[in-house]
Amino acid sequence: MTVKRKSLLELGIAKQEAASLPELLKGSNLDKSKLLQMVRSVANHVGLPADRPFAKDSHGNDDVSIFDFSQKKQAELPFKKPGPLVLLVGDSLKEPFWPLGTGANRAILAALDAAWTVKRYYSEPNLPFEKLLEAQRKFYQILSISSPNDVHDNYGLHTIDPRTRYKGMTHTKFA
Repeated sequence: MTVKRKSLLELGIAKQEAASLPELLKGSNLDKSKLLQMVRSVANHVGLPADRPFAKDSHGNDDVSIFDFSQKKQAELPFKKPGPLVLLVGDSLKEPFWPLGTGANRAILAALDAAWTVKRYYSEPNLPFEKLLEAQRKFYQILSISSPNDVHDNYGLHTIDPRTRYKGMTHTKFA
């Protein structure tokens, strides 16, 4: 659910109009009590019990925040060309979809994929860069569409080798 700028102003969550979205969502421009009311209203709308308290942040306050996720962005490739090896992982590789809780799990899988690529890059100096790039593209494709059903459930046996994590991988796909 994306709350529109107009609604933030009409509900009094944003105290005053601002030139940019980051300025509008600045803490000093937000009425936290109005934000809590709106969040409780949304929670009630989706059937969450009204008597459930909010989680607390590190300062003991209700852990409710607002941020802009109206646009989804993601890398097209995890890396592009030879030279210093730079790999994207976590949110910089693929922005998580918060309602599905895909952030942490994909970040861990992407970090393991990156570790495998780094290992191959340095342990196989004669490996053509295009072959390494193609393997990383395949990891990214799998990661982009993966669900819990696509990952082996023997989590304690996962290593940086993608064959230990992703179902349906064979040695030939990533050799």
